Amino acid sequence: MSTDQVAALDVDQVTALSSSQIAGLTSGAIAVMSTDEIAAFSTDELAAISSKAISGLSTDQLTALGTDVTSMTSKQISAMSTAQIASLSTDVIAGLGSSQIGAMTSTQVGVLSTAAIAAIATDNIVALSSKQLSAMSTDQVAALSVDQVTALTSSQIAGLSSGAMAVMSTDEIAAFSTDEVAAISPRISWLPSGPM
Repeated sequence: MSTDQVAALDVDQVTALSSSQIAGLTSGAIAVMSTDEIAAFSTDELAAISSKAISGLSTDQLTALGTDVTSMTSKQISAMSTAQIASLSTDVIAGLGSSQIGAMTSTQVGVLSTAAIAAIATDNIVALSSKQLSAMSTDQVAALSVDQVTALTSSQIAGLSSGAMAVMSTDEIAAFSTDEVAAISPRISWLPSGPM
């Protein structure tokens, strides 16, 4: 379907589209849909949007989808622009699975708000790669909860910059396992002074 044809559709017609028809839509066709039309997509229909067409979703359309964004595939999430990722609510981030979190690029992780970082489920924090963690700002690292830090593996901890680790609270440092302390021992000078 052309962009003009899609623009002429109403909500009922959009919801009648098959998954294969949705999969064939371009980013331009997605972009001309109203927020009501996008919000009317079922989770199956939403998952049918091609990763190439995902870029057509505006931040208003993503907001209209609400937590249905969590039904998107890992490929769709990784295909989002930084502006799209930054627009996702904390409820959406909290609802993403480990494969979706792990599929984010380091650049995408870098634009998440501190509230979004704090919203990542503890069970899913282990999905972040060392590269993703190294892209986090000191403010983002400071937003991690004790439970999130405790869930990190020694290799993940080792991937954090000295500056990022320096902003961790004493409670977070105290939660490190012996393996995690060993992983960061070459940079032990960043440890905060005083009793933990």
